[in-house]
Amino acid sequence: ETRRVTKDGAILDVWLTVTKIVEHPADGIISTGHDISNPIGIVSIERNMSARKDAEDELLRVGKLLERAQVVAHIGNWSWDIRKNELIWAKENYKIFGIPLETPPTYENFIKTIHPDDVVFVQKSVDETIKLKKPYNIDFRIITADGQTRIVQAIAELEFDDAGKPYMLHGTVQDIT
Repeated sequence: ETRRVTKDGAILDVWLTVTKIVEHPADGIISTGHDISNPIGIVSIERNMSARKDAEDELLRVGKLLERAQVVAHIGNWSWDIRKNELIWAKENYKIFGIPLETPPTYENFIKTIHPDDVVFVQKSVDETIKLKKPYNIDFRIITADGQTRIVQAIAELEFDDAGKPYMLHGTVQDIT
């Protein structure tokens, strides 16, 4: 990636591809390649990537705003791929649950943070959400890695595939202690 200045002074982000054109003397074939013998020219292709770069910059800006809002409100978001059992956590979730960022965000690790008296309630709420295809809004206790008990509010809703089967559960968790 590089930048180009247009005749009118506008700066464009471009993707530049340069390929050498070579001639093979034995058979007279002209091709592109890495052979350094008999170079006869180059082909340069530039693709304007300004719109893509602007979209990437905006995505980064919005992501930073979301992360800052989560820190201020002490609220995190997450998504759980039910079929693959893959969980994605926002950074704020790690702070709320008091666990290191290196801890893999798995459903099993999430369950381990729940106060023992609330585990069945939380698991039942998640199971009913999937079975009955309805959102949930629950409060429960967690125990952080350093032993603090906190109360969190979790709100979640399902995402369905084309066949109407739930495959993702998206939600938020907020420390309401």
